Amino acid sequence: MLTTLFEKAGFPINFVLGVIGITGSRKTSMCTAMAQLFNRERLKVDAEFTSTACGIEQTLSKYGDAIVINDDFIVGETATEQVQTARKLQTLVRLCGNRGSKERMSFYLQDNKKTFFPIKGCCLLTGEQITGITSSISRMFITNIERDDVQNDLLAFYQENKWILPTYAYDFLQWCCYNYDKILEFIKSNYDKIRKLVKLKHPRYAEMYATFCIVVEVFWWYACERWSLTLNDGRDKITGERKRITIYGATRTEVVHKAQELIRQMEKGYSSSNIHVNFKEIAEEYLKEVRENHLTKQSTFDKTQSTIELHLFPMFGDMNILDMNVELLEDTLINFSKKTYLSGHKDNEVEKPYSYSTYKKVYEKLNQVLEFAKRKKYILMNPMVNVRKSTKDEYERRIYGNDYLEKRKKVHVFTDNEIEKLKTECFSTYSTGRYRHKHGIAMLFILNTGLRASEALALLWKDIDFEENTIDVNKTLAMVANRDENGNKMSGTKLIFQQPKTTSSKRILAMSEATKDYLKIMKEQNYFGEDSPIIANSWGGHVIPTDFEKYFYNIIKSAKIIANESISLHCLRHTFGSRFFESSQDLLLTSKVLGHASVAVTAEIYLHSREDKIKQAMEKFEI
Repeated sequence: MLTTLFEKAGFPINFVLGVIGITGSRKTSMCTAMAQLFNRERLKVDAEFTSTACGIEQTLSKYGDAIVINDDFIVGETATEQVQTARKLQTLVRLCGNRGSKERMSFYLQDNKKTFFPIKGCCLLTGEQITGITSSISRMFITNIERDDVQNDLLAFYQENKWILPTYAYDFLQWCCYNYDKILEFIKSNYDKIRKLVKLKHPRYAEMYATFCIVVEVFWWYACERWSLTLNDGRDKITGERKRITIYGATRTEVVHKAQELIRQMEKGYSSSNIHVNFKEIAEEYLKEVRENHLTKQSTFDKTQSTIELHLFPMFGDMNILDMNVELLEDTLINFSKKTYLSGHKDNEVEKPYSYSTYKKVYEKLNQVLEFAKRKKYILMNPMVNVRKSTKDEYERRIYGNDYLEKRKKVHVFTDNEIEKLKTECFSTYSTGRYRHKHGIAMLFILNTGLRASEALALLWKDIDFEENTIDVNKTLAMVANRDENGNKMSGTKLIFQQPKTTSSKRILAMSEATKDYLKIMKEQNYFGEDSPIIANSWGGHVIPTDFEKYFYNIIKSAKIIANESISLHCLRHTFGSRFFESSQDLLLTSKVLGHASVAVTAEIYLHSREDKIKQAMEKFEI
């Protein structure tokens, strides 16, 4: 059928397939079992190479468009035999190569009647070795078979059950008939393109290459239409047995995608076993590597694990790693904006969409896991390379619509009036003279230094130099999960010291007079030695970050500070940064004081607060 299709398309099969193997390699048995489908009662070759040239020609025309097996090519022992063999081989390959009869039989007919034997099929030639003149060899596609290349048990099965392959062949022929026009058009459209893709010694080799590429593609279609495909994956290193992997799918497209990805992996030395690996297994292996090699701070690892388990596992957990393509990832990440979570107290919970910051974490962790999968050769390419991350405007527009800017969550900057309220509340006392808020002065200390809460809570009294008026910011305090010796989560949490957020976060800050006054009050109020924290609990230990945040909210509530934007402990640092930048008009200096990783971070956060003043300046500006 395929031979006819190639001929109809204008590219007839014009070469001989040579199967070469040593004695005992089962080359002839394999060829007869797999290629000959006409006489299944007796598995035999169609012709011997020892036959006359005209006998071979007659056999070639006898089977229509089928494969004709010409067995046992022998080079010849003497020079004369070798010359005769070379001539016969040349006749054979030119006969097939030119796709026409030489009308040799007419010379043997008594009435000298011209008899024509049209060549329609293909020729398969077997032997232990093939030699001949260059023009003959260039018309052959030669493949070598070793003794262990043929699976004898499977071969015996097909020899004993002769009905199986004809049944498959019949099904394939039916499929070809149904897709006749499609296959014919594919051959016409792609044969020349494929042929021109390769530069080989002989043009005929390029034609052979094009033919086999198209044949493979046609069988590919057929297999995928049946929604399964079996690929060879070499041999087991221990048993030496062949390894095969069968791909299944609910649709042809699914089978094609899986098979294409697997073949690309196998070509690069990747294991076919990866087709059964899901995202959760890869992510857990990634987390294990990060934890065991201490690639991040422990608090960062806790957040990474939380993001993966809370967001990525529900979306991709059981998904096959090979199914995670660009289109699927883009759609899933876009739909993340539709997800919500419950916020507030149990008696007053409301649904809120996830912030852009959470979306970025999800995107980044997904990218990191898939990049790890690529590095470990589970996948050939990280599909996230081609998945664009939404901008903040795009993400929030999907949530809030065109008025997203008005609904955007902004970090509050305390006004002068609010700062006065805050100071008044922090300095308020009971009738006994004791401060009403235990850590109220510490809040004012952060407001005047712009420290991160984790940095302020980690400071010890020995980090404060009253003589030089400096503060040595060199670590942070973090609450992390308890883990066993294997790194697995246990119940409870613990406080640990960590390196600052970035290298720029390690810094020496100068103290203002107000800052020094606040520290002196804190030292009088709660001092347990130079190695104790400047913000300490009742017994001189470190204050838990979440408890410190609760102290802040109690102060804000008591001061009756209400704002349109959400208020958090970070507002103290943000207010300092905004006021310091307005005063200094120096982005670089502001970045250094705040310990940002780069000036770009500072600009992104604080330049927007200057938009009104930029507008006023532009309205007054003239040249």
